[in-house]
Formats: sequence, C-alpha cells, structure tokens
Amino acid sequence: MKTDLPETLLIKAKCGERLRELREKKGITLQELSDNIGVSVKMLEKWESPNSDVRSNNIIKLAAYYGVTTDYILGSDDEEFMARINEIMNSRESNKS
Repeated sequence: MKTDLPETLLIKAKCGERLRELREKKGITLQELSDNIGVSVKMLEKWESPNSDVRSNNIIKLAAYYGVTTDYILGSDDEEFMARINEIMNSRESNKS
C-alpha cells in the first residue's frame, strides 16, 4: 500500500476542512449538497474528512457550486499553508543531498 507524503496529507486535510467550512457557511446539510450536485452523502463525508481524496473534476464542480476557486479549496491561496508545504518539500530535497 502506498503511503502519502507529508505534504499530500496536509493538502488532503486542508481540502476536507475547506469543503466542510464552505458547506457550513452556505448553511446546507450533506443531504442538501448531495441532492444539489449528485454525489452521495457517504462520498461527501469522505471528502470533508481530514483524509480527503477528491478528484480534480469534483474539485472543479465544487468550486463552481460554491463560487470559489479551486486554489481556495486546495489551500494554495493561503501563504502560510503553502510555506509549510514548501518547507516540507525542501527539507526532503536537502536530505537527499
């Protein structure tokens, strides 16, 4: 079984957190979101978890639904978050040398 890299785990967690925040801000339930975008409640629960694994086509669909960018959902609009990701990746590169 493949193990996710630390930065991948952080991105998945950020994505799940953002999706839950967007839904709650809109004031809708998982069932209402399911009805609106045609995805099962079980799948939405997985997407909103810290181990979120949403395919790119669904991130695009959700961004359009919520009126945000895909960058927002993935957390790449957050400079502090991106600095952490870069730090992890640079540290790994330094350890290879």
